[in-house]
Amino acid sequence: MGVVRGLIVVYVMIYLMLYIAEPDLNVPHWVDMLALNGGMGITLFFVVSAFSLHDTMPLRLTWPRP
Repeated sequence: MGVVRGLIVVYVMIYLMLYIAEPDLNVPHWVDMLALNGGMGITLFFVVSAFSLHDTMPLRLTWPRP
């Protein structure tokens, strides 16, 4: 799960660099189309994080102090 979250973070960073940068960056059209959906990566990051927390919870409940 950590690798997936890391890739999503990189995707969001690319999105933010392309659309918040001043002056505007000139990038190829395919990069622009790919990064256009980068805002969705923020939601995806939260979903994957919640899933990983849910997935590890049974193990954590066996600890003396969860």
